[in-house]
Amino acid sequence: NACMVTWYFCSRAGDFAVKLDFSFLAFSVVFPLTFLVQASFSRRDQALSRLADFKSCVQSTCLLTLLVDWPCGSELTGGRQTMPSQFNMNVAQDSKELLKLVYEYLSMPVVSHARNIVFSKQRLTTKRVHALQNDIIKRINDVIFDFHLHTEEMRKYGFPSGEASRLHQYHQYLQQRFEQLRQLKYYRTPQATRSFGRVYLYVLPWFCGPYFAWVFVSTNYIFTISLAGFTFIVLLGLLNAQQGLEDPFLPDYSSWAPGIDTVKLDYEIAVALQAIEQYFANTELRRLLEEAKLKA
Repeated sequence: NACMVTWYFCSRAGDFAVKLDFSFLAFSVVFPLTFLVQASFSRRDQALSRLADFKSCVQSTCLLTLLVDWPCGSELTGGRQTMPSQFNMNVAQDSKELLKLVYEYLSMPVVSHARNIVFSKQRLTTKRVHALQNDIIKRINDVIFDFHLHTEEMRKYGFPSGEASRLHQYHQYLQQRFEQLRQLKYYRTPQATRSFGRVYLYVLPWFCGPYFAWVFVSTNYIFTISLAGFTFIVLLGLLNAQQGLEDPFLPDYSSWAPGIDTVKLDYEIAVALQAIEQYFANTELRRLLEEAKLKA
């Protein structure tokens, strides 16, 4: 577009050649684009921080539920040994299920674009995605409910109420961290600013054409068109950089694949799942050793 417009003005340089001040370019395009890039990187940093908080909360809740012990009769410990043997596995499975559901939710496509509101076909897609997201949220709520049930089951076997209250507080932290991730996924950078920068980027060559025609008077076609192309490629690169980080979890809207600068969601969730597996294996080994001691 920029090269064709530049060629058009250069072919009529005698009528349109004017030396223009490019300061308006900074205010009309560069400023909103750099603002959006900065906002997108800030969202990426928030996503990393909130995902780390969520992973830490899931792992801590799981480990506490698996490992904590309490008095049994006259003994200071041993209360956990009275729990059903399947209890630890259920806790680990629910922890892994929660991580997988959050991964599934964060991997959903973004449907908060302007086109998802304006066009009827896109509105149907939006409804389908929202239905899937709502189903995932319901399943996450079920898992959180199961976490509360695990704590109440521990209370039946003598787990102190004060400690149970503390464990319930961890469940509240889980819900809070997920809500922070959900809001970061759903709400985007300002639509007006993004539209403003994009429209100006495509319209601006017609206003910059007289300047490139003035450059052509002193140079030649090759240099002038190369300068115009380079100028708008830089601006387009800023726009693409912002679009690549618009969703910090899944930026590539054409293939729905993670990008270079975004959160490596696959890896982060895999690390958390590995930790849950390790906690479960260690607590099971500890439980079996305790049972062997009692039998001996």
